[in-house]
Amino acid sequence: KTRVFGQSIIYVSGDEACHFVLDNENEYFQNKMLPNIEALLGASSLTVQTGVLLQKVLTDRKTL
Repeated sequence: KTRVFGQSIIYVSGDEACHFVLDNENEYFQNKMLPNIEALLGASSLTVQTGVLLQKVLTDRKTL
């Protein structure tokens, strides 16, 4: 856990840790992209998606 540009962040690595964060979004964690990164990547980038849309993409990916 650290702070970047005044925002608290966590850094995780490895499949298990990443799945834990993504599977528990809005229960233990809140995903928030910094505005300058969102502007750079675009609002429709998968990187900045959260909630139901992200869960649908992840679920669809598991069934491929």
